Amino acid sequence: MKNRALFLIVIIFIIQLNVGCGTSQNAIKTTKEITVENEGPRISSPDDSGEGEEIEPIVGNDRDVNGCIRSAGYTWSQVQGRCLLIFNEGVALMPPVDQTIAKDADSPFDAILQSYLIFSADSNRIELFMPNKEPIFFHKTVSQGDIKNWISENYKIELQNSKFIVKQNMDIILKQY
Repeated sequence: MKNRALFLIVIIFIIQLNVGCGTSQNAIKTTKEITVENEGPRISSPDDSGEGEEIEPIVGNDRDVNGCIRSAGYTWSQVQGRCLLIFNEGVALMPPVDQTIAKDADSPFDAILQSYLIFSADSNRIELFMPNKEPIFFHKTVSQGDIKNWISENYKIELQNSKFIVKQNMDIILKQY
């Protein structure tokens, strides 16, 4: 009697599993992907010509011109030649403690935004990522004693005592803590 009840439960489970899988397979077969210019792929039914009911763009399908998925936190690094997570791979910098701190104007919170340095493989070039600005590129110059230098138009990066300092017109604007 116990074996018969167990057998019936297993049969019912298998039937439900097959019905469930069949439904999801049909759902996959009855949808297609169409691309709407500047909005990414959308899902629609096979008879839909792209007109009528609109479905939201697929989350995570916001690749930039270099193929980096911005919503996943990836940013294109020119000095590395690849998409990367700057907050994982970069050297974090903050404004000096005694300086007025630039805050994110779009945030309702008093968030202090970090900046990041990304290095080329040979460390001769550096890319500086600052919030709400285009990356700034630096190239290495002749070191002065223990101080290593990289320069850009109005900016300079110094490595002093194993810490990076970014200067703009001789004023320290960012430091590694």
